[in-house]
Amino acid sequence: MRLLTFVGGPAQRVGALVDETVVDVAVAYAAALAAEGHPRADGVASATLPPDMREILQGGDAAMEAVRKAVSFAEARLKGGREVVGSGGARAAYPLKEVRLRPPVTNPQKIVCIGLNYRDHCAEQGIELPKVLMTFPKFADALVGPEDPIVIPRGCEQMDWEVELVFVVGRRARYVAPEHASEYIAGYTVGNDVSARDFQFPDKQLMRGKACETFAPMGPYLVTADEVPDPHNLKIESRLNGKVMQSSTTKNLVHNIPAILAWVTKFLTLQPGDCVMTGTPAGVGVFRKPPVFMKPGDVIEMFIESVGTIRNPVVVSD
Repeated sequence: MRLLTFVGGPAQRVGALVDETVVDVAVAYAAALAAEGHPRADGVASATLPPDMREILQGGDAAMEAVRKAVSFAEARLKGGREVVGSGGARAAYPLKEVRLRPPVTNPQKIVCIGLNYRDHCAEQGIELPKVLMTFPKFADALVGPEDPIVIPRGCEQMDWEVELVFVVGRRARYVAPEHASEYIAGYTVGNDVSARDFQFPDKQLMRGKACETFAPMGPYLVTADEVPDPHNLKIESRLNGKVMQSSTTKNLVHNIPAILAWVTKFLTLQPGDCVMTGTPAGVGVFRKPPVFMKPGDVIEMFIESVGTIRNPVVVSD
């Protein structure tokens, strides 16, 4: 399934993409229950599928089974040329082009980032492959969704891009063994680890250069793990104004996803909805000859095979 958070009408909702239609999963689930004659369809649906992706993930297997039921019901209706509506005519289906997409998880407790985790990215810097994972945080106010602007902060003249595969945690994770990692991953999305190099390198640390507002675009979808059978064999690209800047494959990860989850959960408890950015391949702007950086008016796109493309314009801070 391709799950998403969207704004359609006055409220933010959780949906699923069915072809080019966004299905409001709570309304569709209520309709499915009502079709079965359930006497409290609306109440059960709103309690099981709240309009918040993190809360749905916290609901565990029962919530995800409800989402699947909603999507299956909506698919059958749409394929039959019938409307998908809830009680009182509540709208359940929206053309994708008519909604605004938010980050799939709008309020993670943690955004954990992994640095120097692609072989080709290490090679372009002339450094050895790291034996220990480099980790650093971003914060929730760094999150933006598709088409939201990335804002160049005042004083920054070297704003760079980093396309990254992001995994989203589906259940509480602490001291996870690598062989059990797949049990804790809800799915994947596309991320951009935006980096202010002229903040990052003089500081000789990562926080100021990596954690500014709007520096963590994510989306467009949370693609459930069952639809990405091998996350270590995906094409990954970034495109600046349509020109390919990074082109690699997740085969080049130094530390794979089970190793990342095992390492991080040795010192942090990850909760449903937490996002882990897994590193970027070669082709970032700072190591190009000559260097290239994002500027106002640019458009940056991040693409990962089987996961999606997120597109963001670049603007300057007020």
